[in-house]
Amino acid sequence: MPKQKQNTDLMITIEQNRKKLTEMLSGTDTCKRLNNLNWLRHEMSYSEPRTLFTPPPGHKASDWLDYTYMKNTEAAYDKIATFFCAMPDATNKITIEDVYDIHRILTNNTNMQISGGILRDNTKILNIRQKDGTRIYAPDACIVKYQLKELIYNLNTSTKKPIVNAFNVHYEMIMLQPFEDFNKRTARAVMNMYLVQNGYQPVVFNGKKDRPEYIDAIAARANGDTGAYMQYMMKCTVRTQQQLINIIKKSRIL
Repeated sequence: MPKQKQNTDLMITIEQNRKKLTEMLSGTDTCKRLNNLNWLRHEMSYSEPRTLFTPPPGHKASDWLDYTYMKNTEAAYDKIATFFCAMPDATNKITIEDVYDIHRILTNNTNMQISGGILRDNTKILNIRQKDGTRIYAPDACIVKYQLKELIYNLNTSTKKPIVNAFNVHYEMIMLQPFEDFNKRTARAVMNMYLVQNGYQPVVFNGKKDRPEYIDAIAARANGDTGAYMQYMMKCTVRTQQQLINIIKKSRIL
């Protein structure tokens, strides 16, 4: 099946699942709402870090995984969940201060804490290669603040579908590398905050193959294959939605 047709079908599935989830959570069943929030909180702060964390060569991820990273991701999710009080409101806007705050949360009690929420002032080379094998440089530090402001402004004013805007801001923040470190984590948090704002569930990267496929998808877009990147992100979205639907269906009040 052609990639464009696959992506169209995935977009349709995402919207169908979104409506289904909205209906499933629209009543007064507190148990279902709590199961929804608790599952997301666990997957985003424990399963996802274990999946995406890359240990040093020859070592197991479990031996090197920083549990402060997990606690901070959990705190970032709490900000996402409470920022809109679990009620989407399109009149709310994500600000550049929110981006700084998320980065501060993610760097808390780490060796990056002193630079939490502070834009980088150095040259950054991404761990992504172009087709000719050369690595990609992030924009010069002197224009990062301007470009980040423009990125957030475009996010808040774009007329594209919210799911497209969310995936775009995720990619663009990674390529911008606004901070010294923790850029991918910050990009995922901002993406998920925007999704919650617009009535979607956050996207969780908890699949067995997500570690290499996540980087491959970003690299594909950097090399001009936007369709491959969008397809991967949409597949992760559908998977998250289906997992949530199954969790909510099993919800019971004791």
